[in-house]
Amino acid sequence: MLILLILSIHSAYIHTYTYLGEKQYSTILKNQQNGVSTDQAILNSSLENLTIADKYGLWHQGSLQRELAALNMLLNNLPDAEKYLRRMLDKIPDDLEGQLKLGKMLILQKQNEEAEVHLKLAIAAEAITPREKHLKAEAELSLGHLKEQNNFPSEALPLYQAAFKDDSENPEIKLALGVFYTRTGKLSEAEPLLKDALVYYPNSAMIENNLAITYMGLKRLPEAQSHFEKANQLQPGNLQVMYNLAMLKYTNGQKEEARAALEQILISHPDHKNARLALQMMDEKK
Repeated sequence: MLILLILSIHSAYIHTYTYLGEKQYSTILKNQQNGVSTDQAILNSSLENLTIADKYGLWHQGSLQRELAALNMLLNNLPDAEKYLRRMLDKIPDDLEGQLKLGKMLILQKQNEEAEVHLKLAIAAEAITPREKHLKAEAELSLGHLKEQNNFPSEALPLYQAAFKDDSENPEIKLALGVFYTRTGKLSEAEPLLKDALVYYPNSAMIENNLAITYMGLKRLPEAQSHFEKANQLQPGNLQVMYNLAMLKYTNGQKEEARAALEQILISHPDHKNARLALQMMDEKK
C-alpha cells in the first residue's frame, strides 16, 4: 500500500512538471509561428520543468526529448540539443525532422560523414503532409550542399532537383539549383530560378553576380552589366564582382574603364593573378 502511495505521489509530481513545461513550450511554438520572440525566463522555465520530467519520469515515446532538443537549440545549448536528439532518435529512428536537425547540427560541427548518414535517413523517411515534404526537401538541399562542398557535383544535382520537386516554392532551393546551373553552363535553366530567388532576397550581391554571369553567357550584355553594377553597389570591394565587371566592360569596348577597375583591384590585392593576367593581355593587344 505504501509503495502504491509513493508511486502515485511520484506520478503526480512528474505529471505536474510535464504539464507546466509543455504548456510553456506550446506558448513558445505559438510565438515562433507568429514571429514573436519569447521571454528568456519562459524558455528557461520550460527547459527546467521538462528536464525534471525527463530525469524522473518514464517517457518512452521520444516526444519529450524532441521538445528538450528544440528548447536547447533555441537557447544555443548545442551539446545538450544533440544529446536529446540522439535519445529521441533511439526511440523513433524514422523521425524525419529529428534526423534532419541532427544532420544539420553535425554539419556545423564538421562531422560530415555522420551528417550524411542522418540526412539520408531523413530523405528516406515517409513524407506525406506538406510540412513533411518541406522537411524532406530541406534534407535533400542540405545533402546537396554537402556533396558540393566535398567536390561531388554530379551527386549534388539530383538532390537539388529532388528538393525542387518536393518544395518548388522554396527560395533557398531555387537559389541553390540556379547557382548550380550557372556554374555548369545551363544558363537558360538558371535564369528563372535566380530571378525568383532575387525577389525573395532583393539585397543579395551573390544572386546579382550569378545573374550577371548568366546573362553574360547568354550574350545579353547590357543586362549582365546592370546586375554586376548592382552587385558592386550591394557589396563594394567584392573582388570577384569587381573583376567580372571589369572584364565585361572590356568586352563592351569600355577598355579604359576596364583597365582602371583592374588596376584598382591590384592596388588593394597585388597578388590577384587574374587581374594581373588580364592587364597583361590588354597591354599585348594594344
